[in-house]
Amino acid sequence: MADSVPSDDFLCVGFRIRAGFRVGGASKSLFSVYEPQDKGSECTRQFSYQQQKLQRLCVDEECQCMTAACAAYRGSTDPAMTVNKRTAETCRPHITYAYRVTVKSSAAEGDFMSYTATVEEVLKNTDKQLEAVSSGSDVELVKKVTCSSMDLQNNKQYLVMGASGSEVTLSRGFKYRLPMDSEALVDLWPTVCSSPECTDYVSHLEDFALDLQLSGCPNSS
Repeated sequence: MADSVPSDDFLCVGFRIRAGFRVGGASKSLFSVYEPQDKGSECTRQFSYQQQKLQRLCVDEECQCMTAACAAYRGSTDPAMTVNKRTAETCRPHITYAYRVTVKSSAAEGDFMSYTATVEEVLKNTDKQLEAVSSGSDVELVKKVTCSSMDLQNNKQYLVMGASGSEVTLSRGFKYRLPMDSEALVDLWPTVCSSPECTDYVSHLEDFALDLQLSGCPNSS
């Protein structure tokens, strides 16, 4: 057991769980780290009994953990996705950010593919690491190269949401990095439509974004 969590060194925490017996309808549990004298510093993450492999994602000397599983990706219009359903999806407690972004470029980096994107609109932002992200900010979306189903293309827009991100300090300035892992979700946000179905889908996206901007998440404190 660690006596302390360093603030300036990378620390990846792992733990084992033994299943006594299987039950139906099991919910996720919470894992929390906090300073005993400062409960405001608490960091909480959800976990479940399913095995998840963690990978270490590093830029220069700064690292973070991301799950090896791929982000959920919807690359086509979905007429069943209503404004209320999308709002409920975005307002889940573990989702800390939601942005509409335009992908500008991509580059392979070993086992990962990174996409540089510009934030067009901030729809949700409760992550302290990302509190400075605003419209016009550049972010880096990082996925495993094996996540081939998530095919992001330059000059296209996407709705991106996830559970965590980080501000990475560089030799000249800094950048924001968003891991596209199992806790992230990416939706295509069409900018050009050639069918009524696509036009309706974009209209729902715009209504969803406007509602979230004006009213925020229901029951949010």
